Amino acid sequence: MLAHAYFSVEGLAERMGVRLVTGADRERILKIRWREAPPGPVIVLQARQRFPDSAKVRLVWGAGVAAATGVANDQDQTLQFQVRGPFVVTLRCEREHAQAHCLPITPIRAAFSGPVPWERARGWSWPTRPATASRWRRTSVATFSSTRSCSRARSPSRRR
Repeated sequence: MLAHAYFSVEGLAERMGVRLVTGADRERILKIRWREAPPGPVIVLQARQRFPDSAKVRLVWGAGVAAATGVANDQDQTLQFQVRGPFVVTLRCEREHAQAHCLPITPIRAAFSGPVPWERARGWSWPTRPATASRWRRTSVATFSSTRSCSRARSPSRRR
């Protein structure tokens, strides 16, 4: 199977190989992806190198890959993906004018370009007290205020 499966990455001339993920790593990935046992047999593949930010990627399941029954497919099958852009944190705060520093008595808002585990977001600069830490494990926005506490926007679609 590994000889017939590869990634094709926009902007790279060569094929990118795959490796089969097994053991504890495979189980951890499946547990994150599905809360219960996955439906049917599942193969977990990993690219042999990191994808470039924002690249278009195709997983090519090449002709000759055989199922457990021994029957091999006779043509390439492709699955298309888009790699996430670079991770960006945008800080916003109130200022007297555009070139001034943040006003120290107003909140500072951090917006993340992707979900961040709450424990990592809250550990940024000072101790924080999340109001909803027991229910929400990921966040895309955190607001830091002069009282040295931190709050976050609720985002049900990010709940895990």
